[in-house]
Amino acid sequence: MGAALGWGVVAASSLVFGMLLGLARSWPDRLIGLVLSFGAGALISAVSFELFEEGVKVGGAAAVGLGLGAGAIVYFVLARAVEHMGPGGAGGGTALALGAFLDGIPEQTVLGIGIAGGQGVSIALLVAIFVSNLPEAIGSAVD
Repeated sequence: MGAALGWGVVAASSLVFGMLLGLARSWPDRLIGLVLSFGAGALISAVSFELFEEGVKVGGAAAVGLGLGAGAIVYFVLARAVEHMGPGGAGGGTALALGAFLDGIPEQTVLGIGIAGGQGVSIALLVAIFVSNLPEAIGSAVD
């Protein structure tokens, strides 16, 4: 249990680092866009190479497709709800923070399952999680 918590903290610590970087200075919109697109690419790579193939082996293509679809629908519905909150609606930073929270659930689950199954932590997945969370946190904090 301690190992799972420790690796989870390592993976999620980039959210704190990104928030501090986002608040430390002003960021041009173009740079924020580049940072966010880099984070999206890192996350897509992690999903494609670390999770998708194993998911299809274990649960089948239908289960993986259903999970991806359900995740997209949950994010869409919650992002719309967050957008309409408050007097002027919530900004894009709130939607980014929501995305970081939602994608953290399967990320941390995969890390925990790997440890519980005796396979250890995939360094590639850990790096991809760290690298993709950093831009999300910077974007959220800046907005």
